[in-house]
Amino acid sequence: MRQIFVFFLSNLPFLSSAQLDRLIGQWTNGLYTYECKKYNDSLLLFEGADLHEGGYEFTVKVKKDNSLSIWGRDPDLKDDLQPEIGSRGDEIDFRVVNEFKVLIVKNRLGMIKNLLREMYPGESLKQLVLAGKTNYELSGKYINRMNNKEVVISAGKPKIIGLTSSDKYHFEDEFDCPVNVITFENEKSFYYVHTDTGLNIFGAQKVDEDNWKKKGKLMFLEKVYWFNLSNNQELKGRYQFASTDILIDNILSYYSQTELKMIRNEIFARHGYIFKGADTKDYFVKQEWYKPQYDNVANKLSELEKLNIELIKRYETKLRNKLGEVLE
Repeated sequence: MRQIFVFFLSNLPFLSSAQLDRLIGQWTNGLYTYECKKYNDSLLLFEGADLHEGGYEFTVKVKKDNSLSIWGRDPDLKDDLQPEIGSRGDEIDFRVVNEFKVLIVKNRLGMIKNLLREMYPGESLKQLVLAGKTNYELSGKYINRMNNKEVVISAGKPKIIGLTSSDKYHFEDEFDCPVNVITFENEKSFYYVHTDTGLNIFGAQKVDEDNWKKKGKLMFLEKVYWFNLSNNQELKGRYQFASTDILIDNILSYYSQTELKMIRNEIFARHGYIFKGADTKDYFVKQEWYKPQYDNVANKLSELEKLNIELIKRYETKLRNKLGEVLE
């Protein structure tokens, strides 16, 4: 199956032929990739899938005011199913933010519903997912609370020091997708669960070709140090990347509501915002790099930071809604 969505681009004064060519290529939200091709003089075709399969499609048309909006699941409206990435009537906003080319899906109220960024040359979805798990989900320094020894999980490469006699590992797959099971060169496998404060480590057993089973809990690794994952080593805080990288769904999916709130507030803290909430204020005043100076830092935020704040808020809402569904 394929994932498809189409942009109707005829009579767009803001997109010249050269500008139109800038949209041709690969796009991703970290969960899916899309290959954009010129379908004809007025259409661009996006075809894609996740690591296992595809099967979605939707179209986007130009309204009378020349703005772009989602038309439906297919060009001819043969069914009444909603498109996967948005809903009928949602707007599409093409922007270049800090050299990142992005396509933003917004509802009628201007709230972001989804975002795709252009893929880097040579980047694949599998590499993106593996890098996300290695860097955002796992990397850092931990203390094994079973024996109070340090465990260091590297960023940028699959290496863990202090967990077994071997330090190189790989992620196991289920239905072609990397899951929370790592296997070392000495063939020891572990199932891990990311928490707000660290990692719960369990035994792992392979059930069949596409399934792994979580076994008994072995230890808890408390996180005590966060590596700088940004391209600016001068930035302070735990989540510096929120001020330098587009926060696509692949990145945000590795964090809880508590962590997402911290990532969002840390953006404001780096600009000296004076927090009003007691919990947030108490946390940041304990950070030696934090210098509270301003009641409003809106004019100090970069375009990328403003966009990331909205993306985080969107994902926080998504998690709250998901939790509500579970509770019901």
